[in-house]
Amino acid sequence: MKILFIVLLAAVFAAGGCGKPAAPGTIPFDLHADSLGVEPMPENAKLAANLDKAHDGLESTRWTTFGPMRNGYFVEMTFDGAPEVSELIFDARPSGLDYPREFTVELVNPDGDWENLGFYDESTTDDGITTVTFDNPREAQRLVIRLTSDANFWWSIHEISVR
Repeated sequence: MKILFIVLLAAVFAAGGCGKPAAPGTIPFDLHADSLGVEPMPENAKLAANLDKAHDGLESTRWTTFGPMRNGYFVEMTFDGAPEVSELIFDARPSGLDYPREFTVELVNPDGDWENLGFYDESTTDDGITTVTFDNPREAQRLVIRLTSDANFWWSIHEISVR
């Protein structure tokens, strides 16, 4: 019995830990990060191990830029197929002021065309949770959150979800 428990525990940690299950109605995705700004994003902010922390189901972990936010930094979500997306939520509550101040949300539709869904500012953030609701749900192969201004705070995402 003790050996079975150890084997099961090892399997849970190998699969990414004991995160909470995905919220109902959320869409699975892969996450990427990089920089189009003048100052490159620190390399450790682009590491897959760090990026996985933005959607591991644990509010105690996070993805972060490891430095101040810079115009041009972005996080990109890629989807299997082209699900219909209507809302984007990212949570920076445990990191206080590490939410984006000004950003755009862009999408690649099933035809491969880019669409700018809008410019957003910190008014979309309430108590560290940033919520962007799209006027009309759209099919998306990719979604990109791109910073459009600098800020002295790091950019952190403890959990990100797409509905």
